[in-house]
Amino acid sequence: MTTKLTAAIYTLGCRVNQYESEAIAAHLRSRGIDATAAETLGAVCDIYIVNTCAVTAESSAKSRKLLRRLRRINPRAVIAAVGCDGQLEPEVLTGSGADIVAGSRKKLEAAERAAELAEKRREGAVPAEPIIDVAPADSLTPEPMRIEGFGRTRAFIKIQDGCDGNCSYCIIPKLRGRVTSRPQGEIVEEAKAIAASGCREIVLTGIETAAYEHDLPGLIARIAEIEGIERIRLSSLDPAFLKPAVVDRLAGIKKLMPHYHLSLQSGSSRVLAAMRRKYNAEQAMRNIEYLRQAVPGVKFTADILTCFPGETDEEFKETVEFARRAEFYHMHVFTYSPRPGTDAASLPELPPKVRAERSKRLLELDEELRLLHHRRAVETGEPVEILFEQRSGEHITGHTRDFMEAAVKAGDADAEKLRGEIRLARPVFAGEKHLVCELV
Repeated sequence: MTTKLTAAIYTLGCRVNQYESEAIAAHLRSRGIDATAAETLGAVCDIYIVNTCAVTAESSAKSRKLLRRLRRINPRAVIAAVGCDGQLEPEVLTGSGADIVAGSRKKLEAAERAAELAEKRREGAVPAEPIIDVAPADSLTPEPMRIEGFGRTRAFIKIQDGCDGNCSYCIIPKLRGRVTSRPQGEIVEEAKAIAASGCREIVLTGIETAAYEHDLPGLIARIAEIEGIERIRLSSLDPAFLKPAVVDRLAGIKKLMPHYHLSLQSGSSRVLAAMRRKYNAEQAMRNIEYLRQAVPGVKFTADILTCFPGETDEEFKETVEFARRAEFYHMHVFTYSPRPGTDAASLPELPPKVRAERSKRLLELDEELRLLHHRRAVETGEPVEILFEQRSGEHITGHTRDFMEAAVKAGDADAEKLRGEIRLARPVFAGEKHLVCELV
């Protein structure tokens, strides 16, 4: 009997890519292929699919390096490169070892081609010339992706694709196309299937989640009615979205967790204007403070892009002070690097020493603020609800409702029983990374 073809899907970049990799794996499994969204490198497979990222030049370099490594692992494998870097420079990816290159809206089609080519190679066919199938993203409708289950305690659901923004540093709108949104009913049915697989928490995600066109608060309310779904979160949000009228609706949805991740980028209004963001620092802070009143105990995390061309010492200090005032639980700190094809790429970069110092300062502040939140939790002594996710040394770790990273000491057997469970625990120690707790 012929053994099944095997496939591994590797993901670089955003949560949308993570969702789409799961959808690719589900599609390949539906045609009898043993497919997984892989997290570690090394398995010898018949098919490799690399879901690429091109948000920075470094992201593109990682995509190409991974293709070369996979080609060394199995020279006869069929390798497909899909996604944003495929949309950007497909010929470079074929030169890095890809047999098939597709853009951001032909991922399932590329996976299907990879499966057909792998079957032919198994039958002895000689390797074919590389296939490039890339069209402008705006010329294509999004592929009908869907997942039935998820191998983790938290599942992502893509609710929209594309971005209508015009940020001076970002190339993603050119690679993902204009905003398109999935119908509410389609998303709700997918959420029901995920809940039936045992998943307790859903994260609604997109390239620009707040740009969802069919009433995002209404969608969240419908998902909250699904039995088995205990927690709902939103991925990165434009701060301008969180106006009082929207916040008032969101605050009434009890299953929507008191945690918001903001695609802030800077706390300086002058820098935000140069970035061509849709808000200034004052508007962002007003929305944060209104949300804090409407949702007691809410926590915020944020993306911060430091060292944008022309950022002065004073403007950097404005970002530091903004972060302190917002009391971000965590900051994803990115140091600006020019992305060819964007308007900002022609601007002079800040000196390397300044870039290193500012990034270091923000990372230190990130640690300081996270420890502040952990210490407060220990001081109050109030039990917290933890959704346990994975083993880490002698602890099992997870997240509280407000997204603090929490850990409870547990042996192998206990950790396995706790995984996927939501349990009350009392904070006992403020660690730099985790809030250490004991089960109640």
